[in-house]
Amino acid sequence: MIVAINGNRHQENHLADIERLVCELMRRDHKVVMSDRFLDYLAGKLGPRFALGIHHIRLSECPLADLAVAIGGDGAFLKTAAWVGDSAIPVAGINTGHLGFLTAFSFDRPEEISRHLLDGDYAVERRSLLEVETPVGIFHALNEAAITRGEKGGTLADLEGLAPLVPGFSDDGRGVQSEAVMREAMLLAKQLDRPIAAHCEDESLLTKDWCVHDGAF
Repeated sequence: MIVAINGNRHQENHLADIERLVCELMRRDHKVVMSDRFLDYLAGKLGPRFALGIHHIRLSECPLADLAVAIGGDGAFLKTAAWVGDSAIPVAGINTGHLGFLTAFSFDRPEEISRHLLDGDYAVERRSLLEVETPVGIFHALNEAAITRGEKGGTLADLEGLAPLVPGFSDDGRGVQSEAVMREAMLLAKQLDRPIAAHCEDESLLTKDWCVHDGAF
């Protein structure tokens, strides 16, 4: 089996889990293919030896695989769905992000990953895809377009140009990092009669060494 893996680059708490997953896939003689940016990120964190035996491919190219695995939140899942496009490769998500409505698995339940993903015991749920034609090419999306460009949450995307092609807008795996950009996006989305579904996460409000604990506050 060929397994294509993509994910977001915020995996500091799950590096060991990802390494175990890849090692187990290889131990079972499965071929592992990763998006080049995700592989570069992991090799930078885990060391260059991690990349040995792993094939890499750009996100602009559809992988030849039997299964695609998205590691992150819903943003990573949607980007992986766009990666495989209309190839009919099934996509499974392992949630390590903030929102995981589309991801069915978690590293907190490794037995489910082993039983279903690694053993191939899963059912495929078919979804409709959006085909978006732009001046730079044709792209596929699962259900919505990103509010901002480049996974940075800073520069507004072409919402007006995208609006006729999608039912709504969301973040691209990272929350919009500017109050002004978010306000502009909301006002424009109202004019375009399109909803915005996003989790608010302004990292500038974080204070170093502070944390929020469980419980009432």
